[in-house]
Amino acid sequence: MTTVWLTEKPSQGADIARVLGAAGRKNGFIELKNGDKVTWTIGHPLQGLEPHEYNPAWKRWAWNTLPMIPEVWKNAVDKKKAGQVKVIKELLKGAQRVVIATDAGREGELIARETLEYCKFKGKIERLWTSVLTDAGIKTALANLLPNEAKLPLHEAALGRQHADFLWGINLTRAVTLAANTGEMFSVGRVQTPVLYLVVRLDNEVETFKAQTFYELVAEVKTANGHLLKLKHAPGEKSENAMRTEAEAKRRLELAKGATAPLRVETSPGADEPPYPYSMPALQKDASTAFGFSAAETLAVAQRLYNDLKVISYPRTDSQHLDPTLIPGIPAVLRGLTKMFPDAASIVMAKGPQYRKKVFDESQLTDHHAIVPTDNVQALSGKDLQLYTLIVERFLQVLAPTAEYDTTKVSMNANSVLFSTSGRVYRGDSWRNIKLLSR
Repeated sequence: MTTVWLTEKPSQGADIARVLGAAGRKNGFIELKNGDKVTWTIGHPLQGLEPHEYNPAWKRWAWNTLPMIPEVWKNAVDKKKAGQVKVIKELLKGAQRVVIATDAGREGELIARETLEYCKFKGKIERLWTSVLTDAGIKTALANLLPNEAKLPLHEAALGRQHADFLWGINLTRAVTLAANTGEMFSVGRVQTPVLYLVVRLDNEVETFKAQTFYELVAEVKTANGHLLKLKHAPGEKSENAMRTEAEAKRRLELAKGATAPLRVETSPGADEPPYPYSMPALQKDASTAFGFSAAETLAVAQRLYNDLKVISYPRTDSQHLDPTLIPGIPAVLRGLTKMFPDAASIVMAKGPQYRKKVFDESQLTDHHAIVPTDNVQALSGKDLQLYTLIVERFLQVLAPTAEYDTTKVSMNANSVLFSTSGRVYRGDSWRNIKLLSR
C-alpha cells in the first residue's frame, strides 16, 4: 500500500523523511526507501473565494446584496503554490493511504484536509500528531498514529472560524461602511472588533479615573530589649476604616502617640506553588517585559526555536497545561538541561521532578500543550538564547519543589489604632530559587 506523508513545510517533511528513511529528494517531494513519498503544502495552498467569485452581483457594495451567504463554500488554488498542488495531486493518484503530518493544530488540520478534498483523495487517512520535531518526538508519534476521525473536530473548528471571518467580517465591514457613508472603509473583524472595544473601554476608564487621597501612619516601636521595629497603620483606600482626610489621620496620630502595649507575634506556615508553563500569550508578555520583544518578534523567534533548531515544542499554543504522556521523556530533557544550567537543574533533581496534576492535566488540553524545551539541548546565542532561557526557566520552575515559608506578623494596638508589619522567610530550595535571567 503506497503512502503519501503530507506535511506543511519542506523542513518538516525533511525531518519526518529522515526518520522514515529518505532515499532522495525530488521536485516537490522526498522519496523514501520503501517507495512511499513525503510532500508538503508550503502553508495554505488554497484560498477562500472573494464575494464576487461566488456571485458577480456581490462585487458592488450595496445594502441589497447583504447578507452575502454562500450556498456552498469553495476554495481556489493560490497561484503562487499551484505547482506544489499539482505535485501533491499527482502523488495522491498513486496512493492508497495518506498520513497527515501537518502542524498539530486547527490550522494544520484545515490545510491538510482542504488539500485532500480539493485533490479528491478517497483512500485511507491517518494522523501523525507531534508537538516536537526531534527524532525522538517523531518516532514516538510514528508509533502512535491516530485514526482519521481523531482530530476531525479541530478541522471543523477551523472551518467554523474561516466561515465566520466571511459571514461576520466581510458582511459587517460592508454594512458599517455603508452606514457611515463617509467614503472610508470601516473594517469589522471577528477578533479585531471585540479587542478594539476592550481597548477603548479601558482607555475610557483611564481617562475618567479620579484619584482619591488616603493616609497611612508609620510608627517606630522600641521593644523591651531595645530593638526598633517599623509598624504601619494602613487600612487601605478601599477599607471602610480608611483615613480619607488629613484631619482623621492627625486624630489617630494623636491617639497613638506615646502608647505602650504588648507586641503580638504570630507565625504561620505557608506555601507558594510554582507557575504554569508558558502559553504563547504568556510568553509574549514576559518576553516584552524581560527583553522588550514585540509579540510578533517573540512568535518569530519561537518558531525558529521550534522549526529550525528543534529545541522547544510547538509554540503556537494557548494552553498552559501539559500532557501526562510527556512525563516519560522529561528525565532526558533534564539531563540535557543539567549540562547547560547545572545550578538550576540541580534544584529539580535534588528531590526529583514534581509532576503536579494541576499542570499535567489532559482534560485541559485542546490541540497543543504548553511550550517546553525538548531533549535537543544545544548552544544558542542572541535572541534565540534569551527566549530559550526564559522558556527553560519556567519549565524548571514548574518541576521544582513547592516554596514553603513561615510568615511572621507583628502587631500592636496603640489606643485602638492598630499597627502591624509582616515578613516571610522561605525554607530550603524551591522553584523560587530558579532564576536564569536577571530581572
